[in-house]
Amino acid sequence: VENGTSLGVNVGSVPPLGHKPHIICLTETWLDVHKQQIIKIDGFDSHFSNRKNRVGGGVCVLSSTDLNATLLTTHTTKTLSAAWILVQVKTHRPIIIGCIYHPPNADHNTTLDYLEDTVAKLTPKYPTANLVITGDFNRLPVDNICEQFGLSDLVDFSTRDDSKLDLILSDVAEYNAAVKLPPISNNDHCCILVEGQQCRKSNYVQVQRRMHYWQILLQQAGTMFWMLKMCTRKLLFSTTKSPFCWTNTVRRKQLKSEVIGHHG
Repeated sequence: VENGTSLGVNVGSVPPLGHKPHIICLTETWLDVHKQQIIKIDGFDSHFSNRKNRVGGGVCVLSSTDLNATLLTTHTTKTLSAAWILVQVKTHRPIIIGCIYHPPNADHNTTLDYLEDTVAKLTPKYPTANLVITGDFNRLPVDNICEQFGLSDLVDFSTRDDSKLDLILSDVAEYNAAVKLPPISNNDHCCILVEGQQCRKSNYVQVQRRMHYWQILLQQAGTMFWMLKMCTRKLLFSTTKSPFCWTNTVRRKQLKSEVIGHHG
């Protein structure tokens, strides 16, 4: 995660980070449909949300091509920029990632309402997905958002001078604490790196296999129950409903002999 203020100017001098991230979130990119063409990194797909008819704001999410990330929705006004993607990998649950830029003078309630509405719309569509909301929040109070959606802030250090403006809110238990890295070029925001715990991946695969196994068993059990139910219905029909079955014939003979004996 990085605030790439005026990325169109700084991108030419971006030094190698020394890491190989799968997702890169950039805020305050100051791009438009023409300038965004310069943000091309081999092995990454680019997802933009640019401010229209005005310089400033904007966000960009770069995702590794092997993740096959899908752009879910974007939102850009003079007071907010956001881009949301869905990442699906075989070794982990799907992850909804939102990259946010909340300007310093923007209305807090407007941004909080947008975040609540967007998460409330996206999570029912992907009920098994984890959630990550990151970006430059500029002192936006996020306690209620974290409590409502079960998120934790992975950043426990200042990201610009003595202020913590850039956050990574997540419900992914497999993430380690965030690491502070040097800023890009002459930017005054630091870079933030978050890595996952590789040992947890195999556990998720095992859970998926177990769920698939139990689904098959339940389907087979349901089929057997339906067949047993149909056989029971046929058996009841043949023994109690039919006037020609052996048991009804015997019972009629018994009743007839009882009636004759009574009158005799």
